[in-house]
Amino acid sequence: MIRLLPAKGGHWSGALVSVLIATLATVIISAVVLMFLTDKPMRTLWELLTYTSQGGTPAVQWGKAVAEGIYLAVIALGLSVGYKAGVWNIGAEGQFAAGAIGAYLVWLALGAPTSTAVLPLLLLGGVVGGMVWAAIPAGLRAHLNTNELLVSLMLVYVATNLLTYMVQGPVQGCAPALDAAGNQVGCIPYSPAQSDKLPDELRFGPIVYGVSARSGALIGTKIHSGLLVLGGVYIALAAILLFTLIGFRLRVAQSSAKAERFAGFSTAVTIWLSFLISGGLAGLTGAVFLMSESFSLTVGDAFLSNLGFAAIVIAFLGRLHPIGILAAAFAIAYINAGASWVASQPDLRADDSVAGFIEAIALFCALATAALSQRRLVWKKEDPAHG
Repeated sequence: MIRLLPAKGGHWSGALVSVLIATLATVIISAVVLMFLTDKPMRTLWELLTYTSQGGTPAVQWGKAVAEGIYLAVIALGLSVGYKAGVWNIGAEGQFAAGAIGAYLVWLALGAPTSTAVLPLLLLGGVVGGMVWAAIPAGLRAHLNTNELLVSLMLVYVATNLLTYMVQGPVQGCAPALDAAGNQVGCIPYSPAQSDKLPDELRFGPIVYGVSARSGALIGTKIHSGLLVLGGVYIALAAILLFTLIGFRLRVAQSSAKAERFAGFSTAVTIWLSFLISGGLAGLTGAVFLMSESFSLTVGDAFLSNLGFAAIVIAFLGRLHPIGILAAAFAIAYINAGASWVASQPDLRADDSVAGFIEAIALFCALATAALSQRRLVWKKEDPAHG
C-alpha cells in the first residue's frame, strides 16, 4: 500500500525541483488548453513566450512586463505578511483604489499645486488611504471576530463604486468651453467621466527609453521613476521580514495561535499589523499608478486592472517568500504582456482570457507540486492479519 507521509526534512533543492516541475507542467497543460482557444495553439504559445522579439520596440515591450511585475510584487509581498500569520486579506484591489483616491485628495487639499515638493505627500496620502481601507476588516476581525476574507472582498466593490461616484460627482473634471473669440465661457464635463489630470510636475516620467526601429526616435517605456520608489520599499520590507523580529513574529503566528501567545505576541496586534502593512503597500502602489500611468481618477472598472486579485496568486506562487514572489510576479507579468500581444494579432484569434487561463494553470501546478514536495511516498506491505 502506498502512503503519503510528511517529509522528514526540507532542502532548497527540493523546492527548486518542484518549481521546475510546475513550470514544465504549466507549459504542457497550457499548450493543451490553447488547442481549444485558438486555431494555432503552438504558434500562439510561442509568440506569447517570445512577444518581446515579435514586433515593436523591444525596450517598450519589456517595459510593460517590468512595470506590471513590480506593481504585482509589491502588493503580493504585503499580502504575504498576513497570509503567513493566517490573516486573509483578499481586498488589495480595493486598497489599491483607496490609495489612488487618497493621493488625489491630498493634491486637491493642498490646492492642486504643481511643485514637485509635494510628491512625498501624495505618496503618503496613498499609503494612508490604503491603510484606512484595510483598517475596516482588521478592526472587525480583531475585535468582533468577523470573517476578514468576506469583509475585505466586499470592500473591493465598495471602493470600486466609491471611485465611480467621485469622478461622476465631487472630483469630476471638465474641459474648458471656448467662444468664437477663444475666451473660456464654461466647462464641459469629460465623457467618460474622469477627474482633472495631475500636472506634469507630479508625474513619474520614464527613465528607460527605446529606439524605434522605424523612425529611430526615442520612445519612453513604462519603466518610470515611481518604480524606484516601489523597488526600494520592496527591498526594505523583504529585509524586515527575513531578518527582524517582525518576520519571526509572523512565522510564529503561522505555526499556531497558541505558539504565538506562548511567545508573548498578541493575536490582535498581529491582525492589525498584517492588514496595515498590506493595505499600505497596495495604497502606495495605487498612488504610484495614478502618478505614472493614469494621471487622473476614472470610473472604477476603467481604473482598476485586477492587480490586487492577481497579487493573491503571485503570493502563493512565490511560496510567500520575497524572492519567490518577485520571480512569480515577473513571470505572470510577462505572460500578461505576451497575452496582450497575441490578442492584438488578428490571425491568431486569441484574446486576453489566455493570460487568465495560464495564471490559473500555473497556480494549480505550483500548489500541487508544493504539496507533494512536502510529502514522501512510502510503500508499506499490508499485514494479512489486518487485511
